[in-house]
Amino acid sequence: MSSKRQRSPRKPTVVQVPIIDPAANGVLASSSLEPVAAIPTATAAATSAATSAATPQPAPPQHTAAPAPKRRRLAYGLAAALLVGALGGSAFLFDLGGAEVQAQDTPAAAAAVPPAVVSVAAVERMALSPQRRVSASVHSRSDARLAADVGGRVLQLAEVGSRLRRGEPLARLDTAALELSVREQQARIARLQVEAEQAERQRARLRQLGGAGHVSGMQLDEAEARLASLQAQAREADAGLSRLRLQIEQAAPRAPFDGVVVERYAAEGELLGAGAPLLRLVDTADLEIRARAPVALASRLQAGTEVALQANGSEHLLQLGTVVPVGDEVSRQLELRLPLEGLDLPVGSAVELALPTDAAREVLVVPRDAVVLRREGSHVLRVDAENQAQRVAVEVGDSQGDRIEVRGELKPGDRVIVRGGERLREGQTVAILGEQVEGLAAR
Repeated sequence: MSSKRQRSPRKPTVVQVPIIDPAANGVLASSSLEPVAAIPTATAAATSAATSAATPQPAPPQHTAAPAPKRRRLAYGLAAALLVGALGGSAFLFDLGGAEVQAQDTPAAAAAVPPAVVSVAAVERMALSPQRRVSASVHSRSDARLAADVGGRVLQLAEVGSRLRRGEPLARLDTAALELSVREQQARIARLQVEAEQAERQRARLRQLGGAGHVSGMQLDEAEARLASLQAQAREADAGLSRLRLQIEQAAPRAPFDGVVVERYAAEGELLGAGAPLLRLVDTADLEIRARAPVALASRLQAGTEVALQANGSEHLLQLGTVVPVGDEVSRQLELRLPLEGLDLPVGSAVELALPTDAAREVLVVPRDAVVLRREGSHVLRVDAENQAQRVAVEVGDSQGDRIEVRGELKPGDRVIVRGGERLREGQTVAILGEQVEGLAAR
């Protein structure tokens, strides 16, 4: 009889696997392990094999048991396969959940979202012409470098930033030498007056003697000539005195217009010659914009033409004041000037002008804020009769002020969302702010 041992019936294998919550991104639902009776997959077979390998079984006498390290490696490998399979099932659940969320992002789901408060504007039809932007700058119509008509030492000079009214003194020069010259000229005039009076009396006596025949006619002529010469010298001296007094007055130059001192070219104590510059005075109230445009646009530009001015991120409509009809031979450009009123821009500010380059044409326009720019293309959100948002693809064109040309499935009077449409969905219901349409009525 053989001594083979009969194997005992194999008991059902119980495997403990971690329960993973799909909503917790793969985190264990609890720290405990729950038993699973059976796994109807290839994993179950692997688990059974792993359990058999891990649990010592009585081996037949003719077979040699596998080394312990080899059995442990096999058990660890099968346990890792179990964990990967569990995680794969969880990932599958995540994918299903994402698909469910994407399925909710539909027009039907958007209609169920509470209405979004928005402001709208009307699509308009207006005459618009292609434009070319040119650089321009702000200038003062009264910007002067002022100098003294006479020389002298500077005693006083207006400070930079001083606001002066017309007629107020800009500076004061030393006039001591001129005042001495005035006194000297006054003394000369007095001497000539005395000599002229004596010559006049001498002529009167010679006339009396000449009537009696005691004086020749030559003596009488000499007396009259001397009197005339003294009178001429007195008039000359009087004119010199007036010139000296004028120089004294010019030694205190005055502002020719209202303005601000923006630069000084001299300092107190300096000795200046006649005509040396003293300071720069700028009228900051009387401003204009100067620009240069290509000569080719001369036929489109004339006094009164409306152009758009862009400054500090905003646009303003102005009218051309002066178009110089002579272009530069080197740059092939002509000068434009526009009076600047109602805008607070400092002298020297850099601005841009949008000049028309062609005849105006009728196009559809919307506010700039209504156009949504995306990498795949531009679009607007139109509000239909049921106050639902509809996405309409458009192409943008020329612009004027805050209006921009759009080409798409739009018509005049359509309502487009200007504000509040950043997170709107296709088909979502909206509530118009104030139930007013900005657009045709405002313009």
